Amino acid sequence: MNMKVLLFTHKSDIDGLGAVVLSKLAFNNLTYELCEVYEIDERFSKCDKENKLSVYDKIFITDLCLNDDLILKIHANEQLRNKVLIFDHHPKNKDYNYDWVTIKVKKEKGKCCGTSLFYEYLVNNKYLSSTASLNTFVELTRQYDTWEWKDKYNNELANYLTVLMNIYQSEMYINEMTNKVINNNEFYFTDTELKLIMLEVQKVNLYVEKAIANMCIFPLDGNKVGIVFAESYRNDIAEVLRNQNYDLDYVAIINFYRKTISYRAIKEGFNVKEIAIKNGGGGHIAASSNYIPSHYQEKVIKLLLGDTKQ
Repeated sequence: MNMKVLLFTHKSDIDGLGAVVLSKLAFNNLTYELCEVYEIDERFSKCDKENKLSVYDKIFITDLCLNDDLILKIHANEQLRNKVLIFDHHPKNKDYNYDWVTIKVKKEKGKCCGTSLFYEYLVNNKYLSSTASLNTFVELTRQYDTWEWKDKYNNELANYLTVLMNIYQSEMYINEMTNKVINNNEFYFTDTELKLIMLEVQKVNLYVEKAIANMCIFPLDGNKVGIVFAESYRNDIAEVLRNQNYDLDYVAIINFYRKTISYRAIKEGFNVKEIAIKNGGGGHIAASSNYIPSHYQEKVIKLLLGDTKQ
């Protein structure tokens, strides 16, 4: 397609990156912005204020959603309303019966993800043709992002996608997956990829073991919280804590490199989304995150360096 397309999508996992792969296959003239959950409102608003949105024929937002004020603003603007489309699977406090906003948590087949919702739209609107390779890629992405690979299917192949993303990082993962679905009738992992994956799995296990060994446990707002400093493998850390029956309500994984705190529920049914929202972030009930504000970063640095003037 020769349409000029802008994509905003989640930068931190294979679900957000999967939408980029689909867009690269569907559209020749594509610009994409990888965002954290807490960045999307500011990034979209900035493009709007700088009049950058007007040059695009379609604007897609996947695996993310705008705040209520921006949704209402777009719906009141006919030009934006006719070009913006949202595909997200994170439940919102308010239901929007707008045809340009698709927020779906679950369908007959199982839980949804941003990539699966976006793929369905692209195929139904003939921007993209369904293939066996693409179907498998999207399904593995869906299974991993919804954790059905573990809870329902016991399908390690879905986990392999995330392992490869950790090896390749964002841009290389996008390029490798795009080439893989273009050049193969069936989606599969090469012998080289499998060797890399096995090595990475060993590395992950050691990393997670060390991260948990250094975990601190604190009472906070009536909850028992594990504090972990780690830059990677958030879901793996949480999964080991659950499997080993740690007596925690949730774990907060602090990443100073990316300046984020990721929350993962350890006690079944605990809502970490409320914690993230309170700190300016958002996400799922069981997995959420927020940005670490600059003034908090400065306080931590001063404390670490022995500055007692707090």
